[in-house]
Amino acid sequence: AGRNVATLADQGTSGHAVIGIPTTDFSGNAGRATYTNLSGTDGALLELRPSQGYGGIDDRIDLYADLALVADFSNQTLSGRLFNFTDDDDDSWRLEMAMPETPFTNEGFSGYFEVSGLLSGSSAVTYEGSFYGPNAQEVGGTIEGTIIGTGGIRYITTGGFAGSQ
Repeated sequence: AGRNVATLADQGTSGHAVIGIPTTDFSGNAGRATYTNLSGTDGALLELRPSQGYGGIDDRIDLYADLALVADFSNQTLSGRLFNFTDDDDDSWRLEMAMPETPFTNEGFSGYFEVSGLLSGSSAVTYEGSFYGPNAQEVGGTIEGTIIGTGGIRYITTGGFAGSQ
């Protein structure tokens, strides 16, 4: 109710999408806005699938995270992080994905996360997203790439994130 954005996951294909009405006019936004998890949800879902020996859904690791992003509408930049990653068993993962200062337009934003923690070696994880609703009340996007874990395990990574002011 009242949401302008939703993230969707297809467990059969490990695909993610963001559905919503993108904000096309930022003239009503001044200064800065902080975005956190949508009420009652995680800020992000990240699916890790080993690139070798993937046997199906049982080999996939689902991670859930909190989201904290800051939009500077004066300079049209967005930055922040995904953090507090946990798995289906509520086990914590030492992982953080920082979004460096990223320019945005009414067509959205994109870039690379800076991955740190246990799963940080030679990782290449991209994001693509947009603001949603009147006055950019919400933000959402998709995630994909490769994360190198401990022991050199390469994970194919897909996911999505969403937050509100």
